[in-house]
Amino acid sequence: MPYLVAAVILLGCLTAVNLLLVLGVTRRLREHGSRLDDLFTPPPFALPGTELPDFTAVSLDGSVISRGFFTGAETAGGASAPYCLVGVFSTDCSVCRVYLPGFVERAKAAGQTLAIIAADDGDAAIYADDLAQAATIVVEPHEGPVGKAFQVTSYPTFFLVDAGAVIVAVAGDPAELSGPALA
Repeated sequence: MPYLVAAVILLGCLTAVNLLLVLGVTRRLREHGSRLDDLFTPPPFALPGTELPDFTAVSLDGSVISRGFFTGAETAGGASAPYCLVGVFSTDCSVCRVYLPGFVERAKAAGQTLAIIAADDGDAAIYADDLAQAATIVVEPHEGPVGKAFQVTSYPTFFLVDAGAVIVAVAGDPAELSGPALA
């Protein structure tokens, strides 16, 4: 009988050690799995250094906006600006309203500014009234040409684009963007 008790205790200890090893391996696999997911999941916007492809859209004032929009940036004083500030908003995004005043403030200082409002429902007036004083506004569906050019799937997103139509900086908050045009 003592041999049976010793065998049961030994098997119990081996089972406990095995359980601890399995839990450790499972935790490591989760860590490595999330790292692999990050490698294969594209970011929700174009990254700095990305050259914008050709696109065409019409702004609220009727002007045609294309890749060439970024080559003629001017500051409020009439001097040439090295960057264009771009903000992408969505009408179904509650956080977008929080960052709107900061974007408008930076847009007034930046000179040439483009605001894209993704509005599948057509209710872009909630942003257009505030943005009209500081930016050229394009209203388009969520899968519109400008949004596709910037590869935006997360709102709000803010960009600095240089005169060569290359994205220089990206942020989720306009206050995080920096550059000579926004100093």
